[in-house]
Amino acid sequence: MNMIRYEQTPDVGIQWHPYADIFPWIEGVAFEEFKEDIRANGVREPIVFFEGKILDGRNRYTAARELGIEYPRTEYEGNDPLGFVISVNLKRRHLTESQRAMVAARLATARVGNPTFNRANLPDSAERANLPIREEPTNAEAAKMLNVSERSIKTAKQVQKTGVPELVKAVEQGTVAVSAAAVIAKQDEDTQRRLVAEDKLKRAAADLKKAEAEAKEAEKLPKAEPLTDEQKAEQRRIFGTEEDRAIGARIDEIIDRINEQPGVFDAVSRIPPAERHTISIPDIRAASAWLSAFADAWEAHIAKENEHGLEAAE
Repeated sequence: MNMIRYEQTPDVGIQWHPYADIFPWIEGVAFEEFKEDIRANGVREPIVFFEGKILDGRNRYTAARELGIEYPRTEYEGNDPLGFVISVNLKRRHLTESQRAMVAARLATARVGNPTFNRANLPDSAERANLPIREEPTNAEAAKMLNVSERSIKTAKQVQKTGVPELVKAVEQGTVAVSAAAVIAKQDEDTQRRLVAEDKLKRAAADLKKAEAEAKEAEKLPKAEPLTDEQKAEQRRIFGTEEDRAIGARIDEIIDRINEQPGVFDAVSRIPPAERHTISIPDIRAASAWLSAFADAWEAHIAKENEHGLEAAE
């Protein structure tokens, strides 16, 4: 790289080089703390440009731009810009294995024609790692570049493919391990977003993994024979339909709610004036009459069933 010079952030934002985008941004509280350090101490590490774009230092540049302060600038003059970006970020950022796996997955999913990666820019990185030259890194090549396992890269690819952006960002920011995110990424998008918002990713992943294991074990159990029409009819006679069962449940709920009420005179005295117009005496009497009639009918029904049971026993 050539000499360092200082410049003020321009009015129009500068573009990032595509290689800079393989690593995640510093965001949220971490970026605010980073910006405060730059406010106090300035931009101490030069921002590296290549082909007129920022190759390394997007976060430093953004902080300087927001603060309106100058920054040191230098030009990259080597022949391995991709290797340079990977090297400086791994040394500087102390990324977790999951974060590195996400970077490697992004690197290994590049294709010919993608402006981010092409054959002309990649060989030096591949040769330096004693790897064969290809149009895009294989999982094995990317694994060596980022010092992660191929299995982690495959898991990261799955998260990037089926995970919602919020979940992908959570892994990139080090909030959750890629293995846990892969379990959550199997859920529908609304569920994924809810779990990210609730910040319960680790616990949710453990619960989902346990449920998956239990489901697999259940699949190994012998399957019951399908019910005959006669058996289905008998089940309906005994258990009723869902709507039939709901009737009894509603009656039980009404009785429980009434039994929870205070004494009659106490209840009357406690109803505030503003609510009195909502209580209809005719409706109360009609409901009371229905419950009384239901009690009589139910008592007669049970007595009749008991009588038939005795006759059958004799």
